[in-house]
Amino acid sequence: MQTPSATINCSPKMKLKHFKHLLISISNIFVEDILTYNGDVRFNEIGGAGPHAIAGMRVWYEDEIGLVATVGHDFSEYRSRLNLLQVNLSGIQETKPKTTVAWQLFQPEGHRIQIFKDPANHVDPPALAEDRLPNEFLSADGYHIIWSGFPKEIIAFLTALRRSNPEACIIQEPSPREVENDQDYFKALFSLIDIYSPNLDEAIKIVNRVDLKEIINRFHIWGCKNISIRAGEKGSFFSDTKHIWYCPPSDSSLIDQTGAGNAYVGGLLVGSTYGTQSVESSLAMAAVSAGFEMDGFGVHHFSSDIISERTRRYQEVLKATECY
Repeated sequence: MQTPSATINCSPKMKLKHFKHLLISISNIFVEDILTYNGDVRFNEIGGAGPHAIAGMRVWYEDEIGLVATVGHDFSEYRSRLNLLQVNLSGIQETKPKTTVAWQLFQPEGHRIQIFKDPANHVDPPALAEDRLPNEFLSADGYHIIWSGFPKEIIAFLTALRRSNPEACIIQEPSPREVENDQDYFKALFSLIDIYSPNLDEAIKIVNRVDLKEIINRFHIWGCKNISIRAGEKGSFFSDTKHIWYCPPSDSSLIDQTGAGNAYVGGLLVGSTYGTQSVESSLAMAAVSAGFEMDGFGVHHFSSDIISERTRRYQEVLKATECY
């Protein structure tokens, strides 16, 4: 086992940066009806990648977070549920009559089946034109992105963002649609982002490899600077082209696994953007964020009364995180 001194390099100018203390999630929102294998049911939980990722950020981060996503004209009845996350919702785009609703069905082994109640009312990607986004959102310190629109749109947006905000830390996780894209798309994408974070099944599908080291190597061959692969109860793996780290999962009540992966990426974004600590520290932060997201149904709302539990979980995960 090696113990190199390394941090996650999100930008060649990060050490010179004046932070604006603003993080952005460009993702999605939908309403979740949750059914677990043991019969627990929860209706009308606010969900989607955006709220879950922001919940993961909030475990570690108290400053401003903005959300860019599409919703229905009925979103006013759900808006108050995001108040506890203290989200800047000026990037919300009302594009359809009703907000998307999805069933989240969990099997005993932890696999999730997502079924949209109305297939015609799918999750639309937000418009990324500069005149559709709040100006301050274009100069944030870090971005969480999950994209289900046309490839050329996200590549064009990221190209422009890199010109105007070259120091931003950008982490992207795949949508079901994105994993279908070809190698040329991913090579273009990886030249513009800092970290890519698929789950293991998504990683296998993208690079058509099964062995973990071959998967990681293929991502790096395609130009991915940092790859973070989430493997559920098996933990996660991270590589920066030189080393591979293993991070175990954090303690959790395992009540509801919805959004744990998004929360992981949210925690990783905070550690990678603002952390001056080791890679191990950023990964431990990500794992703890995911663990808290599974402690109850729906989006987790972190509060100061569980800071000691956050510290305990973090220290345990950090101690067990290894670099090979």
